[in-house]
Amino acid sequence: MDNKAEFLYEAFNIHYNRGVAARENGNVKEAKRELLTAAETLSKLADLSSGELKTARKERVMRLLEIVENLEEEDAAPEPTVRKPDSAPKNQSRGGKSAKTAESTETQWVSAELPDVTFADIAGLDDVKLAIKQRIINPRLHPDFYKAFDKKAGGGVLMYGLPGTGKTMIAKAIAAEVGCKFYSVRCSDIVSKWFGEAERNIKNLFETARGDGEAIIFMDEFEAIGARRTGSESATNRLVPELLTQIQGFGSGGGMLMVIAATNRPWDIDSAFMRPGRLTQRLYIPLPDEKARQFLIEKAFKKAPLSPDVDIADLVYHTEGYTPADIIELCEACKVMPIDRAIEKNSLEGEMITPEDIEAAKKTVKSSVQHNDVVMLEKFERGELT
Repeated sequence: MDNKAEFLYEAFNIHYNRGVAARENGNVKEAKRELLTAAETLSKLADLSSGELKTARKERVMRLLEIVENLEEEDAAPEPTVRKPDSAPKNQSRGGKSAKTAESTETQWVSAELPDVTFADIAGLDDVKLAIKQRIINPRLHPDFYKAFDKKAGGGVLMYGLPGTGKTMIAKAIAAEVGCKFYSVRCSDIVSKWFGEAERNIKNLFETARGDGEAIIFMDEFEAIGARRTGSESATNRLVPELLTQIQGFGSGGGMLMVIAATNRPWDIDSAFMRPGRLTQRLYIPLPDEKARQFLIEKAFKKAPLSPDVDIADLVYHTEGYTPADIIELCEACKVMPIDRAIEKNSLEGEMITPEDIEAAKKTVKSSVQHNDVVMLEKFERGELT
């Protein structure tokens, strides 16, 4: 971080903390002034940033401005001299967080409901499923057998693959298989919503999960907080040590505790996470093979009226190089035209998905995969890229 950025960052923290304190003390006028100055400073800092950090800072500027607008409404209403902080609601977002206020310095975490996804719902990936069973599920369901053979178990999991390949679905299936609490966390949210306070919120997350005794923390977009540390001062440089400490000791206290991290850029992850006791299990989630693509397509059309002229085998061939998410989107696009025809004549009679509908959908829904990304992931899997 250069001198100008460091100065702006320090100034932002000063004005932000003053604004929060003023708001808690009921001094709305001062809170508005300080938070507006903090937003202006953070906006300048965002202009000097790049990538996800720039996006995160811009998003927080907008939230600060929204808070100021709400303070204007509070100022107009008759309020006591000192306002009590709002109590933390129990609303949960993506099965993870529940903040006390829009800009709370402390986050409460709640687990999601136990996922109803099973491995039978996941297309293909037989090798991945076997590895998960051997490395993750069996050691936790049958610890006595592993102890008898003095087979060491434990450590977290790093899943990597292209976006849309089903990493989140696999994590949910693991949680459902072992039947424990499931915390789903999008790491970019940690950076964007609590930049500068993320270390405390990460600690709160792990402490909450430890209290359950049996829990899985699924951290999606892990590169947002687990990226390689650089020589300059940065948010990542502060977050990585806290994460390493929490992950290192998460599964060591007994019970069924595990961290599953997911990324599409594993080469960007700090190498310290790969050491024993941390993310020691690595699983590559590739693009679906022919069998998996057929499973996805047949599942998507299972309850839809399909013309006997539709060639499923041709569609399976066409979707080579598609992610599961791409395939599902293509199948959904095939259903649009017959629905439009049925609406136009106000009748479902005789309407079904035709080969023409599928050809039209093929022209609009293309693969989201970039060839270079596949090459990079395969190199990483072979150990040629670290």
